Amino acid sequence: MILELTDRAVSDITAAALEYEQACPGLGFRFEDEVARVLRQIADAPGLFAVMAPDVRRAILRVFPFCVYFTVIQERARVFAVLHQHRHPGSWRKRGP
Repeated sequence: MILELTDRAVSDITAAALEYEQACPGLGFRFEDEVARVLRQIADAPGLFAVMAPDVRRAILRVFPFCVYFTVIQERARVFAVLHQHRHPGSWRKRGP
C-alpha cells in the first residue's frame, strides 16, 4: 500500500509535535514516533480501521489523544488530517477526502 500525506496532515503533525516539545522536551519526538507507528499500520492494513464516513477511515493514536483520518483508493492510502480528539473532533469533515 502506498501511503501519502497531504500538506495539511504534515502541518498537523508538525504543529502538534512542536507544541508537545515546548511543553516537555522529548515529548514531541515521542509524538512523532507514535504517528509513524500508526502510519505504518495504515500502510500495512488500512481496512482494520474504523469507517467514519463513506471512503473515510480513522486510526486512533494509542498514547496521545489524536486521530489520523485517511482515505483508501485502490492501492493508495491518503492521510488528510491528524487532529486532536477533543479540540477538533469534527473538523476532519471540513477537509474531506
